[in-house]
Amino acid sequence: PGRRNRRAIDAVLLLAAAIVVGLTAVIARSVPEHDEAVAEALTTVLGWAGALWRTAFVGLLALAAVIVLDVLVRRRWSLARDLLVGAVVLMGAGAVLGRVVESDWLPVEGHLLSSWGYPELRLAAAAAVVVIAGPELVRWARVFATWLVPLATLSAVVLGAAVPSAALGAL
Repeated sequence: PGRRNRRAIDAVLLLAAAIVVGLTAVIARSVPEHDEAVAEALTTVLGWAGALWRTAFVGLLALAAVIVLDVLVRRRWSLARDLLVGAVVLMGAGAVLGRVVESDWLPVEGHLLSSWGYPELRLAAAAAVVVIAGPELVRWARVFATWLVPLATLSAVVLGAAVPSAALGAL
């Protein structure tokens, strides 16, 4: 008890994040050409390190899967409940935002690096797992995740798996 207690600033940050998601949804819907131009520019400048970007993106997904698996193996049911609630909220919000921005409720495709629409649900799910379980992680894992989440976000854009507004909306 006490490790997952939230502070008042957490509510302020959640409100700020909700505003940012709303703004990115407006941007994604109103000027998709600019969003794609930024993605193309990032791919042009940073595309030379394809293996690094794939490793970062898949690494974040793998880290999130390991965290969930560890929670289930250790029978941390209260944390598993929090992760489940986070996943339900994420799927609900992702479906609504996907419908508003791209007229598609759940644009899921089979390939790991394909574009899943707005918001980038894989990135959002992995970031949600890291944030929800963050207080329970050891220090090195928290620091590693702190660096890996933004790197994987950039990776999604460079690899063409998401446009910048979808990646930002996922975070």
